[in-house]
Amino acid sequence: MRYSEAETGRHFGDYAAFEDFAKEEFCTFWRLFLSWSKLTYEGDIEPVCAGDSCENATFFPNLRLNYAELLLAANGDANRPAITACHGDGRREQLTRLELNDKVLRLAVALRDLCVRKGDRVAVIARNNIEAVVAALATAAIGAVYSSCAPDMGAFAVLSRFKPLQPVVLIGNIREESWDAGIPVASRFFEVAAGLPSISTIIALDDGPIPDGITVPVKRYVDLTSGDVVPSEWERFPFNHPLFIMFSSGTTGVPKCIIHGAGGTLLEHLKEHRLHCDLRAGDKLFFQTSCAWMMWNWQLSALASGTEILVYDGPIRSAETIWRIVSEERVTVFGTNPAYLQFCEAANYAPGKVLDLRELRSMLSTGSILFDRQYDWVDANVKSLPLQSISGGTDMIGCFVLGNPNLPVYRGHCRHRRSRQHGLGNWFVPIHFHPVRLAFMATATAAASTIPISARIRACGPMAT
Repeated sequence: MRYSEAETGRHFGDYAAFEDFAKEEFCTFWRLFLSWSKLTYEGDIEPVCAGDSCENATFFPNLRLNYAELLLAANGDANRPAITACHGDGRREQLTRLELNDKVLRLAVALRDLCVRKGDRVAVIARNNIEAVVAALATAAIGAVYSSCAPDMGAFAVLSRFKPLQPVVLIGNIREESWDAGIPVASRFFEVAAGLPSISTIIALDDGPIPDGITVPVKRYVDLTSGDVVPSEWERFPFNHPLFIMFSSGTTGVPKCIIHGAGGTLLEHLKEHRLHCDLRAGDKLFFQTSCAWMMWNWQLSALASGTEILVYDGPIRSAETIWRIVSEERVTVFGTNPAYLQFCEAANYAPGKVLDLRELRSMLSTGSILFDRQYDWVDANVKSLPLQSISGGTDMIGCFVLGNPNLPVYRGHCRHRRSRQHGLGNWFVPIHFHPVRLAFMATATAAASTIPISARIRACGPMAT
């Protein structure tokens, strides 16, 4: 807000005045936000928005950027931790920004060598681990489009999502873990592979055995990301170039594909992370999620704010499981859900009384209603801190309501609507909330905002506008 005052010569008496400015003069807001964010890009910032309606607006049509480059930027501290992975068997791994950058570049080069091209789809069935993050960033680095499911999903459910994409590569975990239940992960993975005639290569993220009879070549992640550091320049793609493909829930038929673009996704996540969640360089963000939920993609983008992200792959054996990770890993911002908080409350577990949570400064909760008493439970049993009830959606890969560090938190309330400036968005029908029109701010791409829903449902073929 202070930056906008300095750049425009205006004075905003309170946050509401600034929000009105961002809504009414959204082009100015986004121009200022892009400048304030200090992102690396090429091309012209003008026009900020071409088109004057939610159905046909295209944001930053003359800008080019690379999502992976912006997430991996070291900003002078390449040895700062970028990602920590904790596993259900007690294993722990960590990569610095330099190490993560190197692995991403190596896998990106390998994908190119496997003839993955700009706009091709890469399908991933992965555990919540470092390898999945490397796969996502390597895919984005070469302009391919990333789509993921969790390994505990059934083969039919995965195929109903991946088959329309016509992916050229299938990546995933195939090794069994002690906490797995039901049909073996490898059986489901290779059943999916057999149902995707478009794939030319399989990449195994671990050392699980490969069954006989697999006709598609199988490569190992460890082999593709080993060897000498690969020098590479980042190719920059149009602001609206497709980045992620998410899916509708499937409750009204076969899941529908939703395309999210790089520029809109990144800017919206930066706004939510830096302005609404107050994420900073040096923070450590841990959100309970899986590769099947849009919060995984949301957390991934936090790397662009200089934040370290933590991922966990394993079971919740007791109420202590997740809180012990928060404590031992010195997490500063923790994202959870009301169901887990209820589980802890029912178990009479008070993490703040038995664990060191001094580094924890903020909590986020989503997935269902956060009841009034749960605010009280956190205050009494965790610590006194801002507990933000947030809500968003896969179709926008972001939040409708979330926190605001400039305003107080009230029990039972979602603290704030997302900043209401017109979006970079993919909503094709304007939504009206009296008295303010909320043209949902971007999460997906401006490219998606110019593609009618019937076109966005088909995810094969060229997907840029």
